[in-house]
Amino acid sequence: MGWTWWAGQALGFVGIAVILWSHWSRQRRTTVVRNAVASVILTASYLFLGMPGTAAIPAIAAVRGWIIARSDDHAWARSLWWTPAFISAIWIAYLGLNGIPTWWAAWLPILGSGLVIVALSLRDVLHVKAVMFFGVATWVTYEIALGLWGVLGGEVIGLGLIGTAFVMILRQRRAFPEAAGQSGAVAVTYGLWEANTPRT
Repeated sequence: MGWTWWAGQALGFVGIAVILWSHWSRQRRTTVVRNAVASVILTASYLFLGMPGTAAIPAIAAVRGWIIARSDDHAWARSLWWTPAFISAIWIAYLGLNGIPTWWAAWLPILGSGLVIVALSLRDVLHVKAVMFFGVATWVTYEIALGLWGVLGGEVIGLGLIGTAFVMILRQRRAFPEAAGQSGAVAVTYGLWEANTPRT
């Protein structure tokens, strides 16, 4: 194992750390931006590991994240066509660089990344977390199959953080109607709800 292998594993660890940071966020925009940063780091990780086909996936995901992050301010970034376009780009890039996979696990990166791209394009942060959970679970399976231990531990922790964030957001949302019923301050509660609801 040369220095590139160790560099790839180290970058993978850093990338997963940033992803964990994104999973813990309860705001959609913050989740998207942190995930995009992590995608750039993971692109470098896979390139050092000599896996250009796999590296193409987070590279495309990083571009997609940048576009989603700008959707608050630009109508063109909210187009529904971006999601199928980027999923298609991932398939073309991965299959073009790797060829048609003959091993079942080799299909998992494009499946997992497709789920993550769909998740980040959803409007409700609860839906984002739910779909992303299955996308990350798919990557966990892939990393176990290939022995990518530098990122595996972080991904497993990420599943726990996604689940925890999901429950916290759900509890927070359920608490607002209860608060409104107790205080009668419907307008104030609505304002708090608006302040805590992620925007797309």
